[in-house]
Amino acid sequence: MHRIQYLFLTLLLLTTLAMLLLLHSTKMLQWAADTYSPLYHLGYKEVSGTILTGFEVKDLTFKGDKLLDTLKAEWNLSAIFNNRLTFTSLKASGVSVDNIKTTLESLHPLNPQNNTMIEIPFAIDVEEMKFSVNPFTQSGVKFKTISLEGNDIVYHHQAIDAGDFFLSIDTNVSTIELKGEIEANHIKSRGAMTLHEALFETLNLPLKANKFDLDSIDIQSDKEQIIFDFDLKSEETVQVEKDLLKIEAFSLKNRIVYGYDEGVLSVENEGHLSTPYVKDIMVENSLTLQDSILNYRGKIVLDTFKKIDTNLTKALENLEITYQGDVDGMDVKMNSTGLKGKFISNDFKKGDLTLWAKEDFILQYMFALPPDLRPSRATLDMHIPLEFAHILPLHTNAKIRSNLVDMDIDLVYSDELNVTAKTSIPKDSLLRAFKRELNFDALSPLYADITTKRDIVHANLHSQEMESHITLNKVTQ
Repeated sequence: MHRIQYLFLTLLLLTTLAMLLLLHSTKMLQWAADTYSPLYHLGYKEVSGTILTGFEVKDLTFKGDKLLDTLKAEWNLSAIFNNRLTFTSLKASGVSVDNIKTTLESLHPLNPQNNTMIEIPFAIDVEEMKFSVNPFTQSGVKFKTISLEGNDIVYHHQAIDAGDFFLSIDTNVSTIELKGEIEANHIKSRGAMTLHEALFETLNLPLKANKFDLDSIDIQSDKEQIIFDFDLKSEETVQVEKDLLKIEAFSLKNRIVYGYDEGVLSVENEGHLSTPYVKDIMVENSLTLQDSILNYRGKIVLDTFKKIDTNLTKALENLEITYQGDVDGMDVKMNSTGLKGKFISNDFKKGDLTLWAKEDFILQYMFALPPDLRPSRATLDMHIPLEFAHILPLHTNAKIRSNLVDMDIDLVYSDELNVTAKTSIPKDSLLRAFKRELNFDALSPLYADITTKRDIVHANLHSQEMESHITLNKVTQ
């Protein structure tokens, strides 16, 4: 009886040792990979490791399409007894985004309305993770590199925690670097974003590359929605080509919300920016996108103008611009102390801008006038048709009516500035009493054709009884 017990224990020990040897053997892992990977259309160049400690696979493929260059996983199987799957290291390099997307769609078609999170009855720990992808193109954006590193990552009860992570994304239009942590699907991070000139060229915007700070990045998600809050700041000058505009500094608070059930994307922005001529510009914007239908609205409020004669900008004090629109067009309204205006575009190909005076301008606030002419007043009506594909040449039509002169002005700006104007002196003009010795009827109407190109100004003037041709060189004056 004792011999039978001894033989049984010996066989049990030998079997256990054999199993341990097999579990520690690379050949065991190689046999398992060779046997089962063809059943799932998987292939590889090389596989190594053991079932007890982990594995490394190179050139992993699915139906002949390469998924990644290297996948290396190391684990601690003893954690299974604590209902945990613990990876001491998880690294993937050379990941092909396009091929993995195709693989996932072939296994289980992606359904954006299906937001069910995977429920796993045990915790997954990753002590160290490194992830990088190969270059790819998506929606016209060329992704050069994407790398993600993280430590102390835990997935349990549909929640993700991470002690810290670092994300770097480099594309032809922008570069983003983020550092942060995750607590119960709540991401907190900060970083920087650089916008490249390729982005502005694609959007046909006259901007130059610039770096922005991404502060207070906060991402929260649940079964109903994901919320993305972040602050965007720049203390550097946002340079616009040809010095049309310089944004010296700006800060924007942003919130992006996506609701899974109804598929609604909403974006809200508010903040301030500064330019050399207006030190504080307040902006608000709200956008919604649902079922491919885009709607937006917003407001822009300008502070007082700087570095410009206050008499010339008095009418623009308290300027507020409101707008609303969709993918087809935009409706803009402008209101200030002295002016009102509107801009309408029904197709984003053409637009129509109209400005008019809310009440008569008191001209002495804008120009230095003799005492006898200070009661003079004027009204303004301006119309500017626009073609977005060809902003230049820019046409402007203006009508000025006053108790000094009446003017009809046509202005064309392209490589040169051309102004044609008709000036009439009304019978009740203050000029007639101011200079009784002048024959204003001989001057009225006065026609002017003025052309400015670089530093040369040509002016042709004529009326019923006079004609004049003038050429000025601003450099030699």
